Amino acid sequence: IVLCVFVIHGLGACTIDKRSGTSPPETDTVTGDSQGSDSSASNLPPGPVGIELTPANPTTLDELVVEVSEEAYDPDQGPVFLSLVYRWKRDGQDTLHGAKTLPSLATQRGETWRVEVSAFDGLDEGPVASAEVTIMNAPPTVTAPSLGPPNPTTEELLLCSGGEATDPDGDSTSLEYAWFVEGELQQDEHESALLPPLPSDVVVTCAARAFDGQEYSDWMGSNGVSATENTVQ
Repeated sequence: IVLCVFVIHGLGACTIDKRSGTSPPETDTVTGDSQGSDSSASNLPPGPVGIELTPANPTTLDELVVEVSEEAYDPDQGPVFLSLVYRWKRDGQDTLHGAKTLPSLATQRGETWRVEVSAFDGLDEGPVASAEVTIMNAPPTVTAPSLGPPNPTTEELLLCSGGEATDPDGDSTSLEYAWFVEGELQQDEHESALLPPLPSDVVVTCAARAFDGQEYSDWMGSNGVSATENTVQ
């Protein structure tokens, strides 16, 4: 004898009665689910997204930006419009950053930053695309020096001063100097002072640049001065 009972929601059970004489019954139960799969089970996840991380050789002065090179495709168009999920890792460790742009203040020289991006359709994420960069050394900067005194005689010393160096990575810096007479570089002059006798009636300038042990800053030039002959007897 086969007895089948169907209950609500499409769930049913059939019992096979194998009674023989006075022996107790033996039953084999088969259950089934006649209801269709829910929406999450039938949803198709979106495809991969193509990304690039810029700039390719960043320093601590640069923010990192994720650029989409190829849009993700959602095969069943839903249930909502695609959005992108961003996850940033520093030297392999998870961080709390979750936007397409990583601020420059979050980075330090020598760190490796990796971003992982996937498309999300409201139910499922697609495959993860990733890109990474290493933070490079940032060169120092220097302010323009000042050359004085402003009206020297040929017997006075000229001093190139006031150039202040700063380094974004906190490195110690040193200054290097160059001297110019009528715009021509003086090959043997590298100190912050130019000793007398000075050339007369020509424009003298100096320039300074900073060095952090790896890179130089740009040269910054000074004001110009012109020395005159000392007429005092």
